[in-house]
Amino acid sequence: MYETCSSIIQRYPRCGQPTARPYVKNHKDISSILGVLSYLIQSMRFPFGIDAPLSLPGVYKGLLGTKNYHYRECDQQVGAMSPLFLGGLTARAMELKSWAEQSLSSTVIEVYPKLMAQKIALDPKLYKKSREYLSEAFEHLSKDHSLGINTNNSIDNWHQFDALLALATSLRFATGIAEEIGRKDEGIIYF
Repeated sequence: MYETCSSIIQRYPRCGQPTARPYVKNHKDISSILGVLSYLIQSMRFPFGIDAPLSLPGVYKGLLGTKNYHYRECDQQVGAMSPLFLGGLTARAMELKSWAEQSLSSTVIEVYPKLMAQKIALDPKLYKKSREYLSEAFEHLSKDHSLGINTNNSIDNWHQFDALLALATSLRFATGIAEEIGRKDEGIIYF
């Protein structure tokens, strides 16, 4: 039912050829991924989650009750890194969100795969720490049939697994069952 970026690019190689290849080689160049993202978002009509801060602490917008110049409320609640410490990643994510919302009228949400890992009860001592645990974690995630994960596929690393957790969060958001942490006026992390 749902497809990954790579499966769509493989099925429609010409749609993403000029843009998908530079994205794989240089993920820092936001202009190189806009073509692929535009196609994906328009063809799927599906909210997508970004595993990066999509806003800055509220104090920079003058929000009442915010005094922290480093962390948003949601960051503090989950123990996430500061959007300011992440700097360029935060800026690129905010730029991508702005482009998707303005150009495609798309919904973009901030996700934190670690929260989904906790939600599906992965072992916190092994999650992202044990290569051997990766296949067990994948099997555990694939048991949720609502995600439509093909167990004949495999994943090679924790980055790919986190992408699946981000997809799972996006699916939960699309069906109205995602949980959220933070302030709507400052920044929400969904899981």
